[in-house]
Amino acid sequence: MWTRFQDFPLGNCFPMDVVSNWIYFTMTNLLCLGFLCIGTLPALYERYEREVGYLVGTGTQDIRKLYKKLDSRVLNKIPRGPVKEKKFN
Repeated sequence: MWTRFQDFPLGNCFPMDVVSNWIYFTMTNLLCLGFLCIGTLPALYERYEREVGYLVGTGTQDIRKLYKKLDSRVLNKIPRGPVKEKKFN
């Protein structure tokens, strides 16, 4: 019984442990990577703020274009039934 509970992904207590199992990292590696990112990413952002802003802007535009394509080709073709009105007393 306990082995089934351990194999179930939501049975683990820590979300970081679940993530580490999915991507084959140990918990220690994830913590070290997290501390490394906490220390370096703010300094890199300050140094390259203009480039980061440009890339985020173009990435946002690309994602919007992809969503519009997905919406027009797939999501709008899903049949939907009539909307029922809720009765309030």
